[in-house]
Amino acid sequence: MTVNKAKYYRELAGKTQQQVADHMGLSKSGYALKEQGRRSFTVHEGIQFADFVGQPIKKIFL
Repeated sequence: MTVNKAKYYRELAGKTQQQVADHMGLSKSGYALKEQGRRSFTVHEGIQFADFVGQPIKKIFL
């Protein structure tokens, strides 16, 4: 995944980092590290993220 895809799809969905973090059960800083590409999304987190922003997982992570 390119680093900016998570941010792009989050913003496209009109969600804040805090909203995504809350949905995924992460701290805001923990989610931010994933969005910045400094930490990887687990498979489960990827599914949660894609569902929350309303995009197919393949579109975001491939």
